[in-house]
Amino acid sequence: MIGEIINEKYKIESVFSESHMYEVFTAIEAATGHTVVLKLMKEEMAINEKRVKIFSEEIKNFASLSHPNIAEILDLDVFDERPYVVSPLVEGKELNLIMKEEVLSLPDSVKIIQDLAAVLQYASDHKVENRNINLSNVIRKKDGHITVLSFSLPRLKLVTAASVKRNENSGIQADLYFLGTALYELLAGKSPIRKIGGLHELWDMNLEKDLRIRHPEIEPAHQKKIVEFIRKTLTREMNLRFTNYEDFLKGLADLAGNIRQANIKNRISSRQMSMASHVVDVLNNKINNTTTIVAKAAEQPVKTTKSNTVSASLKNAKSDNPSTSKNEMGFAETAVDGNLALAVENDEVSEDSLNVSMGQSPKLKLIKNTKVAKTKNKKSSEWAEDRNWLKSPVVLIGMALFVMVLLILFW
Repeated sequence: MIGEIINEKYKIESVFSESHMYEVFTAIEAATGHTVVLKLMKEEMAINEKRVKIFSEEIKNFASLSHPNIAEILDLDVFDERPYVVSPLVEGKELNLIMKEEVLSLPDSVKIIQDLAAVLQYASDHKVENRNINLSNVIRKKDGHITVLSFSLPRLKLVTAASVKRNENSGIQADLYFLGTALYELLAGKSPIRKIGGLHELWDMNLEKDLRIRHPEIEPAHQKKIVEFIRKTLTREMNLRFTNYEDFLKGLADLAGNIRQANIKNRISSRQMSMASHVVDVLNNKINNTTTIVAKAAEQPVKTTKSNTVSASLKNAKSDNPSTSKNEMGFAETAVDGNLALAVENDEVSEDSLNVSMGQSPKLKLIKNTKVAKTKNKKSSEWAEDRNWLKSPVVLIGMALFVMVLLILFW
């Protein structure tokens, strides 16, 4: 039908989507030039007068609603004995396709369910009886909110012992049942409804497994709370279910808020642990580097020269001569740093066990610079000798005679 003109008002441009009842196209409105969405009932469905009547009533009821999450109805007519409906083009993607291509987070899923619940509650308040929603008729926009294109014909009926015919309460319960299955499908990526109809008996176990796989960021305790929340929409025991939209929305907000707060606390705790671990790693790295440097410095042989080395004698040294004791066991050559020097010294051992002690780990010991000390002692001795000759009696008598001679001459 691409290129065909519908009732001289809409030119079909491309295929938008397709369902079991409708063909959906994008078309250009001749009067305005705007792009619109045209939903045309299939031929095999249009031959059923009852379906056509239900479709017309459904669209009229839908067109009477004005809500931010409900698409506007621009036109309703018949083409080639097939009814069609026209609505504005909504920028976004069908929800059922999104679920197949990506994993929606819990906040995104909650936002979608909240919007769907608001639409159903609004339709219920306006006495719209057939308010069933098919996820293929829901467009998710870029801002995360949804737009419902139309209501669909009822496909799943809620049967209870207390209600044989549909009333206001059973309609609300049907809406909550749909919201529970929709939340399940958004989180698990598949429906809890079997292909042959009816709820899967092990839906809760399957949901827990899918949550562990698709949403590992949610703690196991909160995963169980999600299952319990959905159970309050799907259980056969009516006294355990939510009774209205307000309770459902409040419970959903509380659930999402608690999980969000727990995730924030976990992220803060994880960040603090990461920072503490980083600090410990830095400190350990510094300590290891320092230990490595000291160990390498102790292992490397010390280069000695006549100008910057001294010899330190250990206990029971055999020779007092620095020139000969350098090569004897028990002496260590060290680098001079001012008046102090670092020397690698063996443990104090007896003369018989010197050969064994040399295999032990070396130790660093701070010792005095003996060359500098000897030089100072030598200068002090020379100065002391220079001062001693002044105290000699001969020198004192000579100096006294010299002074008397000077006095006689100059008297």
